[in-house]
Amino acid sequence: MNKLELTREMNTVEDVLKDNGMDDNQTLLGNFEHEKKMIADFHARVLVVGAFSSGKSALLNTFMGGKKVLTENISMETAIATELFYSPEEYAVRVKLDGSEERCSIEEAKQKNPSDCLKYQFYLSNESLKNLGDIILVDMPGYGSGVKEHNKAITQYINSAAGYVYVTSADAGTFDAESQLFLDEIQNYSSSIKFVLTKCDKHTPSNIEEIASSVKNNIEYVLGKQVDLLETSSRSEDAPEKLARLFSSFDPDELMIGQLGDRCKRDMEFAKDSLITQKDALKFNSYQIDQEIAKNEERKLQLAKDMEKDKERQLDYVVNKGTEDVLNKVDGRLRSNLYELVDAAEQGDAAFNNTVSSILRPVLNESLSDVLNSSYNSTMKNIVSKFNTDNSLSGEQLVNAASGFSAGLKTLENKKSENVAGGSYRIITSILSLATSVINPILEVLIILGPDLVNMISGLFGPSKREKLSNQIETQVIPKIVEGLRSGVADNLKKSQAEMSEKVEEDLQTKLDTINDSIKQLKQEKTDKQLNIQQKQAKLDHGIKVIEKSLQNIEAAMGE
Repeated sequence: MNKLELTREMNTVEDVLKDNGMDDNQTLLGNFEHEKKMIADFHARVLVVGAFSSGKSALLNTFMGGKKVLTENISMETAIATELFYSPEEYAVRVKLDGSEERCSIEEAKQKNPSDCLKYQFYLSNESLKNLGDIILVDMPGYGSGVKEHNKAITQYINSAAGYVYVTSADAGTFDAESQLFLDEIQNYSSSIKFVLTKCDKHTPSNIEEIASSVKNNIEYVLGKQVDLLETSSRSEDAPEKLARLFSSFDPDELMIGQLGDRCKRDMEFAKDSLITQKDALKFNSYQIDQEIAKNEERKLQLAKDMEKDKERQLDYVVNKGTEDVLNKVDGRLRSNLYELVDAAEQGDAAFNNTVSSILRPVLNESLSDVLNSSYNSTMKNIVSKFNTDNSLSGEQLVNAASGFSAGLKTLENKKSENVAGGSYRIITSILSLATSVINPILEVLIILGPDLVNMISGLFGPSKREKLSNQIETQVIPKIVEGLRSGVADNLKKSQAEMSEKVEEDLQTKLDTINDSIKQLKQEKTDKQLNIQQKQAKLDHGIKVIEKSLQNIEAAMGE
């Protein structure tokens, strides 16, 4: 399902609402407009990754016609993620760490220190980029570019990358242990990973054959499946054409429906419930409708009180038990990778730091998500339990809403257990419209840890026998890393939990407002004119079927 088709389904449901007199329901219709804007603005980001100095920027420059848009052979300190957009007007945007943006020329951006920025965006009048449509290429710092720079670059895309192009230099001769560890990490974030062997022009054909075989075998060992390896060079005449085919093979529509499908379904379920409410209220007279509206206002106050108590209970859980659960999983993952940590430590501080970060990113992503998912499920169960004995229209709708959210969470958790790759935080963000900056705290945690990691291990890795080094890492370094994460994990879980609780309450309050708007509209119809109950019921039944069909179409596109 592409952008046009998904927008058409949203428009269809909007028309049903308006046809049933809900033109004034700004909350519900506003959600539809918001989702349609997200659909229109959606871009699939394909990350070009690899080791430092592997030739990523040179390949991208070749793809874009050979002009040195991206600086090649830059220092580790100036490495930053750079998104490449097509635009008739050329300019750059420096996205700061606080989310603010600074527009300037591309040359100005390249000359400035990027340390205060999260990423750069280059807008280029380039036909190759234009031909990619909704695919946005991202030139990533190499994983040897330093802990802070690489963490800042990779973690912001954990839950939004459409796929990865992994570039390996033939000069390296193989796909080494550090490369394998990074590949093992990113397969947690996306199942769509393509591979390129570059700088092939610097080697003989027989040598390239041997190198390609070694690289391919190591990649397939990590992934457990066969892969294609594109052999090329930034100097090859056919490189632009080969790269265009490679980049175009990513499917932006698949990622769009995966990221936005559940949000659209949620709005459609609300719309369907509005019509069901009107249908159920057809038997009410004006007095009974007024009573139901008044009760809803009381329910809103009670829900606010219940949610306040739940917030305190869930906050205690995430800050205490949740934090310990995360740190225990971090400790276990580091210890299970002790052999890799020792290998990296023997290569020096930089290799060790990068290896630690590659281990930490996926386990933090997974474990933080698990804590928030558990808290979310607990909140939904409490709401279902609270309103399960309320047999009124609103009580039943609240139970259905909470149960529906939990069912949606269960469906997404099942996908996760089936190894459908993607950031774990999508599980919650697919159901609730949460701010990415809040629900994805991994970046902040690792930025806090990053500068201290070198100091944490400083002096431990002198000349040492492997057994002694292994003991130092296991008994001194790992406990320091885990303890160094404690405050960052607790603070970010606390912030994420607060945002999630607020959004849960907002969605359920919106549900009550939607119910009120629906029955108010029905009352108005009864007041303004003689309402033909049978005709109204038939119209509502038809509208419900239309919405159900749109829901089925989206679910089919999502593979549900």
